[in-house]
Amino acid sequence: MHNYISPDGIRGLDAYKYVGGAYSVLDNILNPFWAGIAERLPMTLAPNLITLIGACRKKRGVDSPRAHARNNKAPFFSPRLAC
Repeated sequence: MHNYISPDGIRGLDAYKYVGGAYSVLDNILNPFWAGIAERLPMTLAPNLITLIGACRKKRGVDSPRAHARNNKAPFFSPRLAC
């Protein structure tokens, strides 16, 4: 059998602890929004599927129909116009 990870590497993996970075100002503003969306999604929906759905919508150029309804500045912020 092949040993891909050395004994020192195994000890390093055992000792590893993830520490996330600090929150930015934008994180503090958007987190309540994302938490609200996450609470409305079924728990059985895999996070990877949520990402895939978002990526497919972005690739097809689908945006919210409400984006252009009442906002005369919407064309400036439309994902379709992003370069």
